[in-house]
Amino acid sequence: MNDIIKKIESSEDLPTLPVVMTKLIDAINDEKSSAADLTKIMENDPAMSARVLKLANSAFYGLRFKVDNLKRAIVVLGFETVRMLALSTTILDLFSAKKQLAFSPEDFWLHSLGAGKASQILSTKLKTEVVPETLFTAGLLHDIGKYCLALTLKEEYKTVVQKGKDKQVTLYISEKENLEITYCDVNNWLAQKWNLPETLSAPMTNHNQPRNPANKYPLETYIVYLASEISRAENFGMAGDFNKVDIKILPSLFPQIKENNIKETRDEIKEYLTDAKRFLTEFEKK
Repeated sequence: MNDIIKKIESSEDLPTLPVVMTKLIDAINDEKSSAADLTKIMENDPAMSARVLKLANSAFYGLRFKVDNLKRAIVVLGFETVRMLALSTTILDLFSAKKQLAFSPEDFWLHSLGAGKASQILSTKLKTEVVPETLFTAGLLHDIGKYCLALTLKEEYKTVVQKGKDKQVTLYISEKENLEITYCDVNNWLAQKWNLPETLSAPMTNHNQPRNPANKYPLETYIVYLASEISRAENFGMAGDFNKVDIKILPSLFPQIKENNIKETRDEIKEYLTDAKRFLTEFEKK
């Protein structure tokens, strides 16, 4: 595993978070940081502010009214929402610009958006400890390790994806069978490298293993797993998983999750598919 992590770390294809994003993550982790601190950081990067406003105002995100400037966005949406949108859109912008061989970029990011939206919807319904905006970001980034492996290993990883397709299994299983690492291991490495808060890193890293005893946020983690499957079920792209959709309800572990929560989320997310495609097209225009 260490050899592949070293390859990723030294790869010229791996995007580096801009300094302003690093400062923003520091502000996320600092309980004393304020909306004024966030505004000051983001105003130094007009492109970041523009990306946040583009997502916030998109039909996909679903605000009832427009926000036309950063200060207004923070007042209307709240401190937590804006900083998570900043993180989401910065990483989406950095990685989507990089070309790899294993996935259709549109399919990959469409699936990620679907998982993010479904995570947000489910989190709202279940009134989770972690706020819906953080779980939106966790859902959006839950497959980011796959993209890192695709950028770094190139043809080798394309072959791993193809083997998963041939066997009709998840990419996670195909990685276990053919590599010394999985994308969730890479998610964990990225979360540490970027110093992400545990409320975000735990669901990103453990969604294939919600029973991990070290995970402090098992419900939120399982929500991201369910959201990913819901995204697949409702045809939000493809991120290398070729097994049948498996939306498992585990009442013994998570009695608060009911069948009607899943049905309602699936019904709601269907309405966002066209909006998600339109957002990706507009986002890529810069």
